[in-house]
Amino acid sequence: MIDIRPINLKLDNLSFIKADILSLPLKNGSVESISSICVIEHIGLGRYGDKLDPFGSEKAISEIKRVLAPNGNLYISLPVDTKNTIYFNAHRAFAREYILKLFQPLKLIEEKYIYKNELVNDYDKAKGFGTGLFHFKKP
Repeated sequence: MIDIRPINLKLDNLSFIKADILSLPLKNGSVESISSICVIEHIGLGRYGDKLDPFGSEKAISEIKRVLAPNGNLYISLPVDTKNTIYFNAHRAFAREYILKLFQPLKLIEEKYIYKNELVNDYDKAKGFGTGLFHFKKP
């Protein structure tokens, strides 16, 4: 587990590294599987001790792609909306098309969406804000 904030948690088989997602202390292509659940949308907004950066989310995605191993899996969730938006003092949300562009050249394996309390298979722009769940694979 990597986080910018120290964690006071001890679990068997869990190790912790204090680090910034914009500069991961990992070698290129060294991680076979990465999970990032509701993180990317907060990067660069300064809410969790990180520096303000209008392109924080994009830079974090580039760093994740850098450390993901060839044939590696990425499981990620992030807010989706009708357009790229910043919700003041909270998080960003992204249009699906922009998400797919940011994660190129990773191959999209599966996607699901949560709108309110409903899990659906397809992005629905008409439903507005939701959470996108994505499985990508690095070629």
